[in-house]
Order: sequence, then C-alpha cells, then structure tokens
Amino acid sequence: MGRLFFGYFLLAKQKKVTRPPGRDPANGLNKKSTVTKTKTAGKLPRTMPTILPAEAHHYPSLHQTLDTVAREKKYLALTEAPPYDSTTDFYRHLRATHSPHFVAVENNQVIGWCDIAPTFGQTRAHAGTLGIALHPNARGQGLGPQLLRTAIEAAWLKGLTRIELTVRDDNLPAKALYERCGFQHEGLQRQAMRVDGIYHDVHAMALLATEATAPH
Repeated sequence: MGRLFFGYFLLAKQKKVTRPPGRDPANGLNKKSTVTKTKTAGKLPRTMPTILPAEAHHYPSLHQTLDTVAREKKYLALTEAPPYDSTTDFYRHLRATHSPHFVAVENNQVIGWCDIAPTFGQTRAHAGTLGIALHPNARGQGLGPQLLRTAIEAAWLKGLTRIELTVRDDNLPAKALYERCGFQHEGLQRQAMRVDGIYHDVHAMALLATEATAPH
C-alpha cells in the first residue's frame, strides 16, 4: 500500500525542485458516484461507502486517515502523518497536475484513498506512482479493488502507460490484489524499510497499459 513518492514530494518542495507540468485532465473525473443507502430493522439508514474524486473538503478527514494508517507501521513509508499544511500541498499538487486521486467516503468521513502521482522528469512523464490505503475499519469490504480500478481507469484516460508501486514483503493481501490486476514484479529492494529497528524488504511492481486486467 505504501510508496515513497509522498515523502520525496515533501523533500523536493523544501529544496524547490521543479516539477514537470501537468497534462490534459482525465475525462469525467468530476462526475460523482451515486450514494446508496440501505435500511436495516431497528436501525437508522446507513450511508454506504462512495468512491469520489478527492476535493478540498475531503482533506481534513483524509489527513486523519493517513495518520491512522501510518501509525500502524505496516503499510506506508510514513509512521505518522506530516503536518496538515504539508499534506495538503501534496494533495493540491495532485489536483494541479490532474493526477488520479480518489477517496472512499462513508458518513462524510474519508475511510480510504488511492492516488497515482506523477513521476519526476520529462522522460518519465508516461508513468505514475500509485499509493493506496484503507482505514482499519474499512478493510474487508471490497473497497480496495474499487479504489484501485477507479484510479487505474483514470490513469489510462489521462494518457499514462505505466503505473508503478512498492509494497512491503509481508503485505500479502496487497501483493495479491496487485497481482490480480496484472501488476508484474520487477525486483526486490532489500532492507528498503526499517520500522522500530526491524528491516523489511520491498517489492517493486508495475502495470503497463497493454497488460491491464480488471481488479476483482
């Protein structure tokens, strides 16, 4: 689920590294999905999770969910969320470059996200770096494949032809999901992450537009 681009973006911002300009926005990303409600006996109606393009009003609860997942120390390169202003700078960068960025929302709270951030350099403009995570309470509901499918489709519409990611060796559910989607293993980064003094290997994976399959 985790990836290193987010931290690199924050570091690059401090060093004032110039980012490549955004390309044409993907079609149809502002169209919101229909919110479905169900009723159960003796309970108030419950709003089912909805996948939406990330917007500014999502940022506060998105930042909270980022911090919750980071503090699990299992899925992200971060072990806690950066300051809110730094985080929203990254989200605004995604928006400014028309990069795929979607959130899962339930009861007006962000419970997961998926984004495909631009990679640095003109020769890498065809590729994006994927990041995805779910709040612990939102797992096991099929939201991961939904978020992933939505972001991948948006990436192809944007004109990307390669999506890459890194995933920790012990994150077996995430690796299985990526493999079902057609992501190929491209190498092992040994001891790439260290959490509380323990090293973890990281798999590099990538999906080409010509190899894409629908996640399920």
